[in-house]
Amino acid sequence: MSSASGDEPTAASQRPEPHGVASPAARRKAAGPSRYAIRMRAGLHFTLIALAAGLLALATFFAQRQAPHPDMFRPLGDWDLFKADWWAYPLERNAFKRRVVRGDLTAVFVLPNTQKLWAVGAGGLILHSDDGGINWVQQRPVKRVAEGEPQRRSAAWSLIPEAVAAEAADPKQQAAPYAVQRPVPNPPAGLKAVPNAAPKLPAPAANIKQKLESPKQQTPKTNVSPATDSGAKADTQPADSAPPGPGPDIAELQSVFFVDDRLGWAVGENGTILATRDGGVSWAVQANGSKALLQSVQFTTDGRRGWAVGEGGTILATSDGGGSWSARKSASAADLYSVRFASDGQRGWVVGNEGTILATNNGGTTWAAQTSGSSNALLYSVQFTSDGQRGWAVGNFGTILATNNGGTTWAAQTSGSNAWLSSVQFTSDGQRGWAVGHDGTILATSNGGATWAAQASG
Repeated sequence: MSSASGDEPTAASQRPEPHGVASPAARRKAAGPSRYAIRMRAGLHFTLIALAAGLLALATFFAQRQAPHPDMFRPLGDWDLFKADWWAYPLERNAFKRRVVRGDLTAVFVLPNTQKLWAVGAGGLILHSDDGGINWVQQRPVKRVAEGEPQRRSAAWSLIPEAVAAEAADPKQQAAPYAVQRPVPNPPAGLKAVPNAAPKLPAPAANIKQKLESPKQQTPKTNVSPATDSGAKADTQPADSAPPGPGPDIAELQSVFFVDDRLGWAVGENGTILATRDGGVSWAVQANGSKALLQSVQFTTDGRRGWAVGEGGTILATSDGGGSWSARKSASAADLYSVRFASDGQRGWVVGNEGTILATNNGGTTWAAQTSGSSNALLYSVQFTSDGQRGWAVGNFGTILATNNGGTTWAAQTSGSNAWLSSVQFTSDGQRGWAVGHDGTILATSNGGATWAAQASG
């Protein structure tokens, strides 16, 4: 008799699977993962790949923005993960291929309240940075070296003897930004000569001989003594036989000055004065009639009135932005290294060797000597506060001179150093100041120069 209850399992339902037939669970396992599981795994794989690609792109982005380490040959392994440099700077495989400027840099100028810098040096070298010196581009005047004339190159040691930021402009009386620059007479100890990448190639001998014997195809001058007769020998001397100095395209530049991010000037040997109106993209020569080595240049904030000083007491002035330059009588034959004018453009000072200090109160029309009390000093740099009353001058053997009456009287300050000081700068309050010089010397004061203390330059 069969059971009528539906709750009890039937014999058929309890019947085991025939031999060789898999159970439903076994069949599902044998069939593999479901479509849902496959989609989940594919999505996870895609997410991981996308995340890895995103991290790689992000790392590449930051790596491209990383500045190279200042020391290209520092010891650093591929897996020095615990060193800060490994994370802060890119790993360089070809550091030796970095472009290195070979040549002497003699001056640097920082435009106030910006990250714009210009540096100048030998062979007409002009460098510019828009980002505070992280990256530099080379700017040069157009070179027009005569065929056969050897190009002048400088190789020795590379040095910026001064790195002086210009003083920020007075909001009421916009004081001109200022930086003092000049070459250091001797390379600091510890710097080795670096040979040029390209050797200096002399001009063909025939070209040199022709240049010296018959320059410009001029007729030789003949000087005959009146006491001689027609048979006397004539003293023949070629005109302009001395070889000319370097042209402005390859002249060594000693000083650079900008009034804004576009208008600037650079001066150097053989009376070279270069001007730019596009931030240094292009430079033009400004004629001035001088062959002197010009050591320093400064302009007023309007870019109209300017002064350049140099060897042999040379003082040049312009009132039209350098369109025309004229010489001013300096009442001194000393080499002049630095020029500084107050914000009014009338009161100015120039310093040089033999303790020379010259001053003007009429915009440089006339100059008068001031007594420095240091006749043996070579004064390389001068600075004044915007009111033209407080000023400082520095030079060799740790010389620091100061005045609080516009230079009427100067007094020596104790620097505590015998280093050659090449530049001095003070803040607008005339209290905090710094003087820098050879062998990494940095002197600082917080009381107007009453006392000076050495600071570590690293």
